Amino acid sequence: MTTTYWANSIKKLTQRESARQKFGMYIGDNGNRWFHHLLYEILSNSIDEMMNGYGDKIIVRLLDKNTIEVEDFGRWIPFWKNKDWEEVLQMIFSTLHAGWKMDNTNTGSGYKISWGTNGVGTSIVNFLSTDLYIRVKKEGQVAELKFHNSETDWLKIVGKCNKWESGTLVRFSPDLSIFPSMKWFDEEYIKKLLHDQAILQKSHFIFENTMTNEVFEFSNAHWIKQ
Repeated sequence: MTTTYWANSIKKLTQRESARQKFGMYIGDNGNRWFHHLLYEILSNSIDEMMNGYGDKIIVRLLDKNTIEVEDFGRWIPFWKNKDWEEVLQMIFSTLHAGWKMDNTNTGSGYKISWGTNGVGTSIVNFLSTDLYIRVKKEGQVAELKFHNSETDWLKIVGKCNKWESGTLVRFSPDLSIFPSMKWFDEEYIKKLLHDQAILQKSHFIFENTMTNEVFEFSNAHWIKQ
């Protein structure tokens, strides 16, 4: 049977629509580790900072069953407009293939070593989450940007910090309508992930479960319960 289609049959998806329909292209199949792949995308950016000599530790906090945040003490994500008058922080979290790792000249902000998915991970996490929050500290200022269903207001300067403080915190809640077989983060899986990364990167990782007030720190090849 021959099927005829017309110009109006051709549909164009937004980046968010495409990511949500074809998310397996970015985070794998529909197994039970979806939540944790999103975590890894954010964590890998912090790892890249540490691998390139910026920041001495990474903290992962489980805030509730399906909300988690990653904080590093690296350089920071710029919170000003670029030459095209785009808000850089907003662009990085809402546009595929946008980021500082796209510069392969190894000058300025470019990375000599990169662990993450260049220019994809942050926006994919945003597209597949109901809520995403970013806080950046740099040069005495604290800036934040909030997304809900990938929609946001412009970045806001919300406070002050010490001049020497820098770093980025990213908090997100995966969209349960996208991940029907997942309902919460697996604490043991996260601890194992951080344990392995601490050995691999020879670095310092901390896991905090705010629901139980437990803190686990990896140092010298041992988890220490505090």
